[in-house]
Formats: sequence, C-alpha cells, structure tokens
Amino acid sequence: MEQADYHHNKRRRSMDSAPEMPGISCEHAMSSSLAGMISAFNQLPPSDKAVFAKYIADSTKRSLTASDGTIAHSVAKDVIHACIQCQRIIVTHPSENQPLYNNMRSIVTSMRCSKEDLIQGFTDESILFVWIFCLLNDGLQQFKFDVSKTCIPISKQGQLQDSSIGNGTDDLDYICRENGVIVQLTMISSSLATAPVSEVLLSISYAVESFLVDQLWDVRPQPESNTEYGAFFRKYASKREMGPFRVFSPSDDPAASYITSRPANQDVTSDASFRMARTLLARCHESHDGCPKPRGVMPSRVIDIGVKKPISFVRLHWTEEGKTGDYAALSYCWGGEQPVKSTRATAQDYTDGIRFSKFPKTLQDAMLSVNRLGLRYIWIDCICIIRDDPEDVAREIAKMPQIFQEAFVTISASCARSMHEGFLHARDSTPETRLKLPFKTPKGSIGSIVLEKPRRYSPEQEPISLRAWTLQEHMLSPRILDYGSRELWWICRTIKQYDNGGDPADLEENSLEPGSNLTSIDRTSLDSWRSTLHDYTRRFLTFPGDKFPAISGIAADYGEIFNSEYLAGLWHCAFPSELLWSTARSDISRPAVQRAPSWSWASVDGEISHKWCPRSIHCALVVLECRVTPVSLSAPYGSINPVLSYLKVKGEMKKFEWSQDRQILMAWTDDRFPGCLPLGRSQADADEIIPSFEIRREDADKTISTYDAIRYTPTFETRKTLVWGLIVTQYPTRGLLLVPVAGDCFRRVGVFFRL
Repeated sequence: MEQADYHHNKRRRSMDSAPEMPGISCEHAMSSSLAGMISAFNQLPPSDKAVFAKYIADSTKRSLTASDGTIAHSVAKDVIHACIQCQRIIVTHPSENQPLYNNMRSIVTSMRCSKEDLIQGFTDESILFVWIFCLLNDGLQQFKFDVSKTCIPISKQGQLQDSSIGNGTDDLDYICRENGVIVQLTMISSSLATAPVSEVLLSISYAVESFLVDQLWDVRPQPESNTEYGAFFRKYASKREMGPFRVFSPSDDPAASYITSRPANQDVTSDASFRMARTLLARCHESHDGCPKPRGVMPSRVIDIGVKKPISFVRLHWTEEGKTGDYAALSYCWGGEQPVKSTRATAQDYTDGIRFSKFPKTLQDAMLSVNRLGLRYIWIDCICIIRDDPEDVAREIAKMPQIFQEAFVTISASCARSMHEGFLHARDSTPETRLKLPFKTPKGSIGSIVLEKPRRYSPEQEPISLRAWTLQEHMLSPRILDYGSRELWWICRTIKQYDNGGDPADLEENSLEPGSNLTSIDRTSLDSWRSTLHDYTRRFLTFPGDKFPAISGIAADYGEIFNSEYLAGLWHCAFPSELLWSTARSDISRPAVQRAPSWSWASVDGEISHKWCPRSIHCALVVLECRVTPVSLSAPYGSINPVLSYLKVKGEMKKFEWSQDRQILMAWTDDRFPGCLPLGRSQADADEIIPSFEIRREDADKTISTYDAIRYTPTFETRKTLVWGLIVTQYPTRGLLLVPVAGDCFRRVGVFFRL
C-alpha cells in the first residue's frame, strides 16, 4: 500500500508539473486510452501538433535521464565521451617490428563506414562521427561549389539517398554510396614500444558521386577540355586529416604501461604539480643550452618567507649591493589599490616582520608557491619598492627589467584579475571534447585510451594580458610558472609544457612543444618590435606616466639589436617610416598630463598600428634635429621630459580643410571654383578638440554642377577645421597632419595616407 501511494504521488507530481498542451489536457495526455489520445491529436491544428509532439519528446527524454523523478543535471565537462558507435574501432599500439621513420613508429587502424553508419553515428551524437563530418564538410567544399555553379538539382536526383534528419548529413548526398567513408586512426610513438605515445591522427578518405562528376565533366570549362576523365574524377576524391590528438590513459588501465600520459592535473596545489615544476626548473638550469643562466644578482629588497611550513610571518629583507642568490619574481594584476605596501612609515615595520595573513590572496599564493619550490626569497613590487618615495620608485622601476631577467623563476598569476583572487585553486582544465576508444596493447590485452585536442598556450586569453607591465615581465623572464585559467604551464626559451599529470621522469624534451618565451616572432626585426608595441599599447596602465618605463626593458634589448638611438619610442634607423604610426580606433584619448611629444606613439592612450609605415620609402622629409631628454640619465629608455623634447624637420607642407569625421582632407580651389574638393584620406590620432576657423555662410552655399561628381559640398555649419599636411614619403604619398602652436612650431593631430 505504501509503495502504491508512493508511485501514485510521484505520477501526480509529474502531471502537475507538466505544461498544459493546447486542446489536450494533461490528464487526457496521460490517459491509458491510446486511441482516444490519437484521435484528439489528429484534430489539432499543425502548430499545436508540433507543440504537443515536442512535449512528448521532452517527457520521454526526462524519463530516460531521470528515472527517480528528478530533473537530470547537465553533463559535467569532464565526462569522457564513449558510445557504441565509437567503440567499433580499436586502436593498436605500434610494435617493435614496425618500420622506423624519424625515430618514430606508426600503425594504422581502419574502419569503413557506410552512409547508414554515418547517419546513425550523427543521430547518436557520437563524437568520433561529429569529427568525421567536420572533415567531410571541409573536403567537399570545392566539389559542392562546382556542383552549385552547374545548377544540378541535388534534391531531385533519384539516385540520392534522402537525408532528412538535418542539415548535418547533407554532405552524404555528394559521396559515393558504395564506397562510403574510410576512417583511419594512426597511432605514432617513439622508437621504443614502451615509450610514451606522442600522438594520434584521424583521417578520412572517400570518393564523390560519379553521376555528379559526369555532369561536371559535360559542362567543364574550356581550360580543362583536354583533361582526362580519370584525372578529372580524382581531383574530387579527397583525403582529410585531423589532429594530432593528445593521448592519455588512466593509471589503472591495461594501456597505462604503454601510454604514460595521464589526465591533466587540475589541482595545482598537489605534490605532483610542484614536483613537476621543480623537475622542469632544475632541468632548465642544468641542461637547456638555449636558456639564459643569469648570475642571480639580488634586487635591493626581497621578501624573506623563511623555510618553515606553514608560513606565519615574513619580512622585508634589504640586500647588499651586488649580492647574488636565487629568488622568484611575481607578475600579477593589481586590480585596484594595494592594501599592503611599503612606505616610509611601514618599511621598518615590514623589515621587522609582517603577519602572512595580512597579505591579499594572490600575494599569499605566490609566497606559498615559492616555499614549495624550495626557494626562500620573492620580489613583489608593492612590498619591495617604497611607494611614497619618488627617488626610490624611479630607481627601482628602472631596475625592474634586470629584476625579472635575473630571477630564478617568475611566478605569473595569469588567471587572477586582482590581487584578491589568488591562483592556487582547482582548474576546470578539461577540453570541450574528449573521446574514449578501445586500445590493443602489444601483448594483446584490451585497454582504453582517451583522445583530446591538443592544448595550446594562449596567454592572450588571460586577465594578466590586459596589464601593460606584465608584457615586459613575461618577455624578459627566462623561466615562468604560468598559473593560467585552465592549467599550469612551464615556459622557458627551450620548451613550453603544461602539467599533464604524468611522471616528470617520463618527460622527453624532444617531444615537448618548442617555446621562445611568450612569442615565436623573430625578435631581431623591426616588424617584431612593432608587433610587440601593438600588443603593449592595447593594454592598460594603472599609472599613465609609466608608458615608457613599462616597456623600457624590451626597448633596451631591441636597442642592442638595432644598434640605433631610441627617440621617444621611435627608432632612428627607420625614423621617417616610424613617424607614420597611427591609432587603431577613433575613440582613443590623450593623457591628462603630457608625457611625450605629439609625434610619439606614447602621446596617446590606446592601441596603435604601423599599417601606414612603408617597408621601403621615398623619403620627402629631412630631419634637421631631434632631441629627447630623459627624466633620468640612468634610464635612457624610461620616462622623458616632453617640454625639453622636440623635432625639427624640413619638408613640403600643404594646407587642408579637415572633415568633421576626420577621414577626408579637402582644399579650397581658386576664386573661379569656390567650394571644397576631396583630396585624400586621413585618420586622427585622438578624439580631441582641434581649433577651427570661421567661413561665411554665402561661401558655403556655392556649388558648381559640372563638378558634382567629385565635389565635397560643405554643410551649413560656419566653422571648419584647418590643418597642415607635412609630406613624409612619396610613392605612396603619406604624411602627418599638424596644427600650429606658436610661430613655426606645430603639434601632430593625425596622419594622411592617400593624397
């Protein structure tokens, strides 16, 4: 009786929660009279039938996924896909008898899939078959395009199988029904059968429908009139490849003896994670010939975290000049005012000791990481610089490039938007798609492997990439432990490696992704400097006055490479071309306090571009003198005094009227043709007010009909903007837009690039 009441109440709750269908009550829908329900359903209009059909489908889905009467939760991201369709193909491990190619062995496992198999796999949402359809769609693009040009009515061809389950299988109309699709999984491993498997490649091959090729053959264009039919047919037969996929296996699986990679470690605080970091750190210092080996000159001050665990107190440690030692540096986002920072009043107290719990979470996590890496000292800017002492700030900021270059390792809190978030927390590091497949070992036993798309190091997606200072900190650091949003990465000049959950002893450096710190751009070219500058100027500064200091270390490196003078951010070796920088957006502003002359990119706040800077130029400008005065002689790449910095040039200047949208340059004609003619295109440096001049309304109303096709007719506004164009290059003609300041002194306000 109690069991019956339970089922009755359970059914009653389900009926009460069901939405009311138009024309049919829930009670009627749940009725045991099937004939009556069908009769009532057939009397519904088509729109109501669709609604009710959807309700039935949803109810069925709920009954399958929530047998206990509750709503099923969404599938967690870390669930690995494994279905009957995907289990049809068994991946085989290469044996020692397989031939070697570049010290690697490979073996191919094949499976033929008919159209029916493909439709069934797609209907079942099999991951493997979704990948197959992606490859198929990519391979058929040209064939489908050629078919569409001939207007062959695909839907009317009797030979084609009707694929009405959705647009996802429409591509099957174009492939040969008899052959289907050949699916191949190629496993590649190092020369030893017991070595870690490097990758798995997925490929498909297929032939297109012959009757479609025949029709294309009949209407082939004249250039292909002498082509043999066989060659014409084969050009549409295709093979497509996807991968390589990362392969791993659980430690308790029979495949684990051959597949040593494990699921990525989501716990960055685990002993395994720090063991991996210590192994890579030691290996880089000991055996990476391409990585710098700094002497470890200590900064003026570091934080001494001691050697005890757990950390209770830390203190500010003042080092002797020239002293060497191992220390870490922290790269992070402030995200607001620092609650704990060194000042004249607090420096002595911090030297005596400060309680660990007083620090914000990001700083605490950095100290914990350094402690578990076996280091004692860490440099953090807000504690190691006396923030209210201008002389100390200027001196220590000038040393920051050297601080990161000399650091034993840099801890990057890339995932933390502010100092309060921290970075030692569990990651949801699972890729969107992971596929489990059967695996046959060399001994014949069956285990399982998991394929996932390779992980890519994407620092631009992290919050830290929005902070200007961190670009320099990362590029100058020889070694970085990067705590990203998805996983922990090790970065040095030789390799990039994430915490893949494996044994550090199994890491083979020739199998790791090669790294060049944070960029693969050739850092010896002017283009690489401009690319770096583009990245830098899109980032934000807490203090606008740091525009030059925050990139001074990178600039110093390029100064040695170019062997050229650095003139307010522009290189003397390419000065005319460098002058033609432009802003990337129209809403860019200028800083409240001037920090650079107007001809420098540092005179604006926002992203800049060099798209109008020609590689080779016919220079029309003569530079007479350029003087840039640094604030400190000890920091030639640091802040400058804009009042004492100027540029004297000799060149051709033209007078223009500038349109309100700052995109068109115009010039007044002679008295016979009053009005404005568009002469060129332009772009403003910033969204700012520029002095304008007044014209008479009667002049603005005059037009000449014979010139209507090319004439720019002014509006009835009585004020126009007057600018001067200084031609910098010819062929093409490009230059700077200037407004007068006093006498023969001008200020830059934009560029023109078509004249």
